[in-house]
Amino acid sequence: MKHITLTYKDTCQLTSEEIEATAHMLEPYLDELKEASKNPEYDGKETSLHLPDDADIAEKTCELAKSMVKAHLKYVFVCGIGGSNLGPLALYEAMTGRYDLGTHIVPKIICLDTVSSLLHLNIQEIIEEHIEDAEEFVICLVSKSGSTTETVANFDALHGFLQEKFGAINHRVVVVTGQNSPLWIEAYKNGYITVVHPNVGGRYSMLSTVGQVPLRLAGFDVDAMIE
Repeated sequence: MKHITLTYKDTCQLTSEEIEATAHMLEPYLDELKEASKNPEYDGKETSLHLPDDADIAEKTCELAKSMVKAHLKYVFVCGIGGSNLGPLALYEAMTGRYDLGTHIVPKIICLDTVSSLLHLNIQEIIEEHIEDAEEFVICLVSKSGSTTETVANFDALHGFLQEKFGAINHRVVVVTGQNSPLWIEAYKNGYITVVHPNVGGRYSMLSTVGQVPLRLAGFDVDAMIE
C-alpha cells in the first residue's frame, strides 16, 4: 500500500499534541470498519466497504455484459434517480465530457432520471433516427426499493417507445433491484434479466451492481476502476 501523508498543520488549527491526545477515541470505530469491510452479507453499517473485494459481483456483472453486448450496441439507457444513477453518470461524464458531444463515443449512456416531456421527445427522436435494431440498445432499470415512482414512469415510457418500433424487447431489459422487491417480482413475470441490488445505501452503491452493470455494458474498464 502506498504511504499516505495527511497535510493538516497550520490549517486545522489543532496542534499535533491535541490530535494525538484524542486519536485513540477513533480506535473502536476503526476496528468496526475493518470488520465491516470483511462482511460479504451487507447486513450492517458500513458493509459497503466490502464492495471492492466482492469478486462475485464482479464476475456476475462481467458475464452479464458478455452475454448482452454485441458489436453494434449503441445505447445503454439507465432508468434511475439519485444513488441509482449518479455514480455511473459521474464516471461516464468524467470520461466522455459533460455533454458527450463526441459522436465517436459508443456505446453511449443516456440517463432518464426525471419525468420530463422534453426528455421523452428527445428519447423518441434518438430511437426513430439512430436505432435500427433491438440489439443496438439495453435498458438498465435501477431501483433498490423497486417502487421509485419517477424511475418506473420513465421506464414505462421508454419501454413503450422501443416496443412500438421493435416489438418484443424484454430480453434487452436488465433490472437491478432488491431481491423480492415489487420490481423484482414484476421483472420475473415479464422475463426481464434480474440482478440483485445489495443491501447498501444508494449513495454508497457505485461499486455494486448499480455502477458495475451499466458501466460494463457501455464498455468501461470496471476492473481497473475497482482496483
